[in-house]
Amino acid sequence: QYKAKVEAIPGAVIKTGAFSAAMTVIVTYN
Repeated sequence: QYKAKVEAIPGAVIKTGAFSAAMTVIVTYN
């Protein structure tokens, strides 16, 4: 599940701050 979130937003992974925000959205979506 965690890997799916990272793959879903590869651009966010590069950005630390964006990654956290984007990851949270993915978690809620799932």
